[in-house]
Amino acid sequence: MDGLDKLVSDFDRMSNNAKELDGDHKVSFENLFTNDFLNKYTSFKTTGDLLSAIPADNVKSFDDFDKPVVDEIINKNSQFSSFTEMRDEAIEFYVLNGLSNGTSFDIQ
Repeated sequence: MDGLDKLVSDFDRMSNNAKELDGDHKVSFENLFTNDFLNKYTSFKTTGDLLSAIPADNVKSFDDFDKPVVDEIINKNSQFSSFTEMRDEAIEFYVLNGLSNGTSFDIQ
C-alpha cells in the first residue's frame, strides 16, 4: 500500500469513527479521564489517584464535581482552573482519540 492509499484508508476509518461517535453517548468516568489524559494534563497518574484526592463527603455523584473544593484540588494538581474546564478538555481528548482510533494519525 503506497502513501496515498494509506491516507485514503485512514480517512475512511476516521469517517467511520465519526459516525460511531455521532449522537449522544454515556461515557464512564474512567473512559473519559483516562490515564493518558491524566498523565498529560495533571499530576494524577490514574483515575483512582484523582478520586482519592477528593474527599468522599464532597462527591456523591458526578454532578457534585462542580463544587469549589473540587475546583481547588483540580487547580492545584493540573493545568486547569476548574473541574468543568478539565472535563471539557477530557471530552475533546476522548473525541479526538475516538476519531483517530485505528489510523496512523496521532491527534493527541
